[in-house]
Order: sequence, then structure tokens, then C-alpha cells
Amino acid sequence: MSGLIFIGIGIIGLIVVILLKQKINNFYDNVKGLSESHAKFYKNVVVILIPIIFILMGLYFFITQKVNDDFKRNIIEKLNLNTISVEFIFGCIILIFGLITLALRLTKQKYRIFSKLSVMEEKYGKITGNIIHILGYTVVPIILGVILIYSKIGI
Repeated sequence: MSGLIFIGIGIIGLIVVILLKQKINNFYDNVKGLSESHAKFYKNVVVILIPIIFILMGLYFFITQKVNDDFKRNIIEKLNLNTISVEFIFGCIILIFGLITLALRLTKQKYRIFSKLSVMEEKYGKITGNIIHILGYTVVPIILGVILIYSKIGI
């Protein structure tokens, strides 16, 4: 069920992006503190990538929940993934991302590294923008990575 929800959110997101493409472009063109190259990156890559990630996550959840175990075992054997699970690898990648952003956040050049941070601080206020940025790019990836790793190791 959760897989279908993620797929639905992704499809709705793609439709919204397609319908509101001009407004999204105008928004990123008018954001203060965001360079032209960063605005172009957000308009052309990030905005379209988010719904695609939801669709891929939904497909993954749907396949892992609905496909029978014999079929899964055949795929795992063909891909030689029988020693390392995909969740474990994904958890490690997410955890490393969160730890890297935590380390980069402690540097003095965090506004240069995190171009979206200054935009969030300007839009939501210094404290609230910082909290949103820390939660989204550091805390949530670390927690999700630990949960995925823990679920596969089972320590």
C-alpha cells in the first residue's frame, strides 16, 4: 500500500511540475541570494528529480511487498546481491550523506557550500530556516540511514 502512495505522490508531483513549470522557473529566477547557475540547476534538475525519486521509491516498496519470495530470490541470485542487501547499501549512502552535511555545516563557509541555506533563512527567518535545513539535509538522512542499516543488521 505504501508503495502505491509513493507512486501516486510522484505522479501528482510530475503533473504539478509540468503544469506549473513557468511559475517554478519564475520563482527560482526571483530568489535573492541564489546564483544563476544554482537557479538553473534547481529549475532543471531538482524540481523534476524529486517526483521521480518518489516514483522509484514507490516501485521499490511495491515490488518488495507484493512480489513473492521465490521471484525475489531468483533476482537476488542473478544480481549476486545475496550477501549485501539494497537497503543496507542505501542506508549507508544516506548515513554518509547526513554525516558529510553535518561536517560541512560546522565549517565557516556553510553559506557558500549550502546555497539553499541563505534562501531558507531569508524566506522563513534565520532560526526557522536553519532548523528546516538542518532537519532536511542532516538529521533526517542520519536517522533514516541508521534505521535502514539497523533493520538489515539487526544488532
